[in-house]
Order: sequence, then C-alpha cells, then structure tokens
Amino acid sequence: MIFLERLNYFLNGMACLFFLREFFAYRTKASNHLQRVLKWVLLFWSVLLFKSVFLYTSAICNLTVAPNYFNAIDLLAVPTSALYMFELVSPNWVTWKRFVFVILPFVVFSVLSVFIPHALFIDIFVTLLLGSFVFCGLILIFALKRYRNYIKDNFSDFQNIDISWISIVGVLFMSCLIAYFFMLFVDGSLSNIVFYIVLTAAWAVIIYFSERQIVLPFFKNIQGDRLFSIGKSEQEIVAECSTTEETAFNEKLASKLSLYMVEEEPYLNPHLTLSDLSEAIGTNRSYLSSYLNNILNTTFYEYINSFRINKARSLLVESNDYTTEEIASKCGFNSLSTFRRFFFSKEGMTFAQYREKSKR
Repeated sequence: MIFLERLNYFLNGMACLFFLREFFAYRTKASNHLQRVLKWVLLFWSVLLFKSVFLYTSAICNLTVAPNYFNAIDLLAVPTSALYMFELVSPNWVTWKRFVFVILPFVVFSVLSVFIPHALFIDIFVTLLLGSFVFCGLILIFALKRYRNYIKDNFSDFQNIDISWISIVGVLFMSCLIAYFFMLFVDGSLSNIVFYIVLTAAWAVIIYFSERQIVLPFFKNIQGDRLFSIGKSEQEIVAECSTTEETAFNEKLASKLSLYMVEEEPYLNPHLTLSDLSEAIGTNRSYLSSYLNNILNTTFYEYINSFRINKARSLLVESNDYTTEEIASKCGFNSLSTFRRFFFSKEGMTFAQYREKSKR
C-alpha cells in the first residue's frame, strides 16, 4: 500500500510536469489557432494536476469547505478539453467570447460550491460532470460526421487531415472518467494511478497528432442549424442542380470529366482536391460535388481512388516486378496504408492476394 501511495504521488507530479513542459514547448512552436488553443488547455491541465498536490497535505484536507471547492474546479476539465475538440472539427470556432460562454457556468458553480452542503454538492457535481461529458460528446459525434463527409467530398488523400484518431482519445477520456469516479468514491491509490497514466496517454496522443494535423478551412461546423443537417448552403446547391436543365448539364459535365480523367490522369497527383479538378474541367466545385454525390452516388474521395485502383491493376498486368510501395506511389496514393485499405474495400481481398491470384 505504501508503494502504491508513493507511486500515486510520483505519477501525479510527473503528469503535472508533462503538461507544463508541453505548454512551454507550444509557447514557441504553436503555428496555428488549433495549436494555440491546445497550448492553453495544456496549461489548464498542469494547474489542475498541481492542485492535487495540495489535497495530499493534511492541513487542507481537514478543512470543511476546501474539498467541495477543490472538486468543483475539476468540472472545468470537461468544457476546457472540449474546446480543443471543437476547434479541431471546426477551425477558428474557439474565441475568447465563446471560451467565457462555455466556462462561466462551471466557474460560477465552483464559487457557489463553498456554500452548498457536501451531500448535495456531490449529487450536483456528478450530474454536471456526466451531463457535460455526454453533451460535449454528442456535439462532437455530429461534428465529426460532418467533418468526415466534408473531406470525402473535397479531398482524395486523407493523410494528416483525417481525425479518426480522435476515437482513440474518446476511449481514453471515458477511461479517465471512470477512473475519476473511483477516485471520488473509493479511497485508494490504484484508481489515481490509472487516472494519471490514462490521462497522460490521451493527451500524448492528442499532442502527437496535433503537430501533424493540417487545419482545413471548414468553418461553422458547430453551429445550430448546420450541426445536425447537411447545412442550408449545401441544400441550396443541390436544389440548383435539380432543375429542368439538370440532364443536359450533367451529360456535358460527365463527358468533360470522363475525357479529362482518361487523357490527363489527374488522379496521379496524390494531393488532388475537388477544387483542383473542377477548375481543370472549367466548372464550379459545388456542381461537380453535386454531380458525384447525387448522380454517380459516390464521393470525390471514392471516385478518384477508384481510378487509382484501376491504374494499379493495369500496372500489375504491365509488370509483376513492381513492389507494392512502387505501385501505390505510381497510382497516386500518398500512403501505403490507404492504398491497402481502399484496395481491400474495392476488391474484397488484399493486394498481395490479388497479385497471387493474377499469376495463376
């Protein structure tokens, strides 16, 4: 038990130093708004963990009102962390005004907690903690869905723009919440140890991917009428394409698109975007997106990568000496893992299996 208690103190201090170190690192290397938001969130967590040091002193623990106040401050962890997530899925969403709006209710409760009886405080505290966690989680789920649809409709390569890694962080945060409740209701060092380890791991993952994340100009993703639907502007674009001139327009667009894809092979550019392609064939990106989504029933990502897979098949017929890496590169895939994943989804088998089958 003494070992676990000392390990608990050690991990608390190490976690605090980890967040503090990363904060000072981001003071100089933060190059975009997302990283600047991350910088202040890291500072908050270092302060929050430093607060725990005071709880280990008997003088503070013996005070009657301090535990309420100190626990209430922990509520700020959910909205503060959520601000980073909101900024990730909706660039430039976080402003000082929105920061105050999100944080203020929790700050007010922290102040008022001094005057609330401890038993009642615990009930309110647990309700607010769970409620804010679920509420922020639901917003992120809808926002993530919109974000993923956006990149599928506009980009042919997901490297450093996809944020599927956030699901790993979500699992780690849920584990943190469970460990925290054990810390709150079960007196013991083991839950504290698990909490500090999982919390540090979660933010280590966030920091790792944040340094590589390309921030996209996807604005107003988290906004009332846009969050739970495809958005008014997109609906208007679809409506514009659904006029009596639609058939003639689509036939002309289909002809130009097909000819350009065959003759110029733009899909060999691993960074090809919807804007690039629409500009090359002389059309509006919104009309091209509508044509792909509503007429061909596909996304830009799937459309371009289908051509790349066809190119891979032709290269395999041309020569069986190419390595998998060479074929992926020659087809326009920027990532070998993306090539393998997409090939499997189209063919129902791995590229290695397909290659062996083609030899027979």
